[in-house]
Amino acid sequence: MKRILSILALWGVSNIPNFAYAQGGEEVPGFVSVLIYLAYIAIGLAALLAIFLPIVTNPDPKKLAKTGIGVLVLGVIFLLGWAIAGSDVPAQLVERFGVTAGAFKLYGGVIITFYILLAVAFLSIILTEVLRTLR
Repeated sequence: MKRILSILALWGVSNIPNFAYAQGGEEVPGFVSVLIYLAYIAIGLAALLAIFLPIVTNPDPKKLAKTGIGVLVLGVIFLLGWAIAGSDVPAQLVERFGVTAGAFKLYGGVIITFYILLAVAFLSIILTEVLRTLR
């Protein structure tokens, strides 16, 4: 099941160039639209499986609580990123792509969440290496 989850996630992420092509403001070929929708479905399915698979395969309440806490922490980090994100949309984006203030704030929240998680990952790597050398 982990292989299927990995394949779905990687396939969805591999279609990012198609997303960029579709956002370019040009006429989008039909096959690109189909691939974009299939990638949305694959990413959504991978996310749902990543959340609910531990519940189905591991009925241990302690492990389920850890999974729930992890999901809640990610949600709180996203809400923090969303709260920090601005909603001032540049006029060029409104004219060219029709971006609204809510969508702009959502995109900003996702980017800030990524930055927060990236910083936490780098700090944890550095802390682990420092602690390992001190032992």
